Amino acid sequence: MLLAEVGAFAVALVFHIKARPAILRAFADYGTPLPGAARLALSPWWIPGALACAALATVVGLAAPLRRSRRRAVIGAGLVVASVAVVFAVWAAFAAIFQPG
Repeated sequence: MLLAEVGAFAVALVFHIKARPAILRAFADYGTPLPGAARLALSPWWIPGALACAALATVVGLAAPLRRSRRRAVIGAGLVVASVAVVFAVWAAFAAIFQPG
């Protein structure tokens, strides 16, 4: 589970550092306003905030004196937060670009 979370962190950081600025430039170059979901997903705090919450959940899951099942649930919550944040960011950014019509 920790390897999956590391993978989600890596994908999120690559998106935030590489793709996010390029997508924001594309919207600015064409003078297109950002839709609400894209504005949230491409904000400078969305991915870092979600990754901070996920890391906190993982650290708590590893360090707190919890039963094994509870420990896995807390670490799993960190994985879910990181994964949902990056999937939402990618979907919101590219859905706005590839809208039909």
